[in-house]
Amino acid sequence: MKKVFSILCAALIASAAWAETTITFVDGTDNGTEQMTMTKEGITITTTNGYVDGTYARYRFYKGSTTTVTSTVGNITKIVFNCNASGTTKQGPGCWDVDDSNGTYTYSDKVGTWVGDAASVSFTASSNQVQCSSIEVTVGGEAAAVEAPEFSPAGGTVFTGTQEITISCATEGATIWYSMDGETYNEYTGAFTIDAYSIIYAYATLNNDTSLTVSAKYIKRSEVSTVAEANALYNGYNFVFNGNAVVAYQSGKYLWIRDESGSGMIYGTQSATFGNGDVLETGWVGQKTTYNGVVEYQNTEDVEAIGETAECLPFDRDVETIMADTTKAYVNEYFKLSGIKLFAETDTTVKNYAKKFYVVNAAGDSLIFYNQFGIELPEFDADKTYDVIGVMTLYYGEYEVYPISVTETASETHIDGDVNHDGEANVSDVTKLIERVLADKSIDSEDDRCCEICSDVNKDGEINMSDATSLIDIILNNK
Repeated sequence: MKKVFSILCAALIASAAWAETTITFVDGTDNGTEQMTMTKEGITITTTNGYVDGTYARYRFYKGSTTTVTSTVGNITKIVFNCNASGTTKQGPGCWDVDDSNGTYTYSDKVGTWVGDAASVSFTASSNQVQCSSIEVTVGGEAAAVEAPEFSPAGGTVFTGTQEITISCATEGATIWYSMDGETYNEYTGAFTIDAYSIIYAYATLNNDTSLTVSAKYIKRSEVSTVAEANALYNGYNFVFNGNAVVAYQSGKYLWIRDESGSGMIYGTQSATFGNGDVLETGWVGQKTTYNGVVEYQNTEDVEAIGETAECLPFDRDVETIMADTTKAYVNEYFKLSGIKLFAETDTTVKNYAKKFYVVNAAGDSLIFYNQFGIELPEFDADKTYDVIGVMTLYYGEYEVYPISVTETASETHIDGDVNHDGEANVSDVTKLIERVLADKSIDSEDDRCCEICSDVNKDGEINMSDATSLIDIILNNK
């Protein structure tokens, strides 16, 4: 009887050792203390660009980002993503690209499933972003006799300059082995320093037992001093901005900045509110990303104003030049269009038509304006022209304007006798008018600012010496 009981106990212990366990991450309940990393019951999920800290209603993994699921409690045998959309549509499970060397990934409707056997699995949001309401990670296999090593600081750390790395193991007496390439391992004898982007691998041994192999990624910030340098970084690169930049415009999470090298846009909630011309403190950090073709600086920290302002007027642009540009050089620019005719979008089949209006160039093509900021718009009149101040973005690869203000073009004010347009009629205008009459210059000459309304002082339809006489009379009688 004792023998039978022993056999049953051994069987139960073996069964427990090989039992699979599923750890489920539910957004709103299981969120990270850091924006891009969360850990639960020995499972860590880290992304290079996204949100798992509860900022949004779902876990977000942005296009181009790599998300790694790592276990220290047994090999991963299954991962299930419960997504917000279906298939390969934006936010769906079909947007993942997965290394199939250790398993197989499939998706159906809103669910993506990886099945395999690995301590760490990586997914890249190659075609579009992925959003999940929950992630289920199943681990199985015999419990390891040696616990997996732990890194300090944790994987996903972003640093500037150099970073000291320490590795530890909770199993007393275990020897730690680490590698910088995943192939050649050396015995760990103490803390060491890295000065570049690195993925470090490690496992521990004791007697004849070996732990799971784990890895940690460390990301070095690039140092840039101009907006152009930040824009030129590869997607996903972290940076520290050591130059001078000025605020052009802010609306909520959108913060447009510029310097002499170009224009950029910080996206995300800021701790402060900024106004046009605010000069930013140097040393703020961010991550260069590209969203629908538009460069953004996300995950920013320490964005602050120094308490000084600089002139930051909108660039004067024209519709023809903008629409002829194929390089999209004006993206994120703060600019002004003057004297243009605007038309409201009336086609109700157009998405968000009520927020859209447009201007037509000489070729008959339309530049679209989208009322992103919900400003008050005038009733567009085909007989009037308008001045628009806005910022430039892209929509499906084409220019689109977010208007900041739309005003009717002011009528030009004329002062009779103000021939040189200095704001008043005086002796200098008489001299200018006599010179014009004697030289018989056309009022359309590019080298002269005189206009017919101001020069035809006596309003007889001609510009001659009688206008000079009338102007003298006006000046002498202080009219």
